Amino acid sequence: MQGNELAYQVYSPGSVLGLFSNALKLNATVNLIYLKGRYSFGGGKAYGNYYYDNLFSESDTISIGVRVSALLRSKIENNEIYTLRGYIEKSIKNSSVELRFVVDEIIQQEERAISEEELQRYELIQKKLGKGSKDLETVIREKILKDEPIRIANIYGNNAIVQRDFAEGLDVSRSISRSRNIPAVLLHRPLLFPNLKKFQH
Repeated sequence: MQGNELAYQVYSPGSVLGLFSNALKLNATVNLIYLKGRYSFGGGKAYGNYYYDNLFSESDTISIGVRVSALLRSKIENNEIYTLRGYIEKSIKNSSVELRFVVDEIIQQEERAISEEELQRYELIQKKLGKGSKDLETVIREKILKDEPIRIANIYGNNAIVQRDFAEGLDVSRSISRSRNIPAVLLHRPLLFPNLKKFQH
């Protein structure tokens, strides 16, 4: 009976994982490669003078673990796009082969693109600078001399309690001013701007 038994090799769990780990001998694991993505800080503590972070693809949430020295990490800003040079290291953890990118050099930090909101804010500032500044006291004096009403907009939050104080402050100047109360949600620009535009006319 013993001669009829099939011969087969028996592996331990550790030896199986070792076989697959050694089989992953690609260029990326033996040569330096360049990796680009959004850098995200992991834990706040360094282990053996190394930090363990993550590098995310720019267009999705796929990431790879990163091991970086404390010196190089001090030159990296969180959530910025970087091109890094390094190599892939393999380790066996919990019945799986884990890949990690070891940073050897920071090649480039990509300049942050200007958002549409930032561009609009810049253009608004440029328009204001182009118009120049005006002295409010001079403007009021000129309107009084020309017998023109002074328009005042009282913009306040919906739950504010300043209306009475505002009215008392205008008491002595009602004959030369024209005021309008504009209750608004001050942080909600879509509702605030139309009210301001109405007051301009």
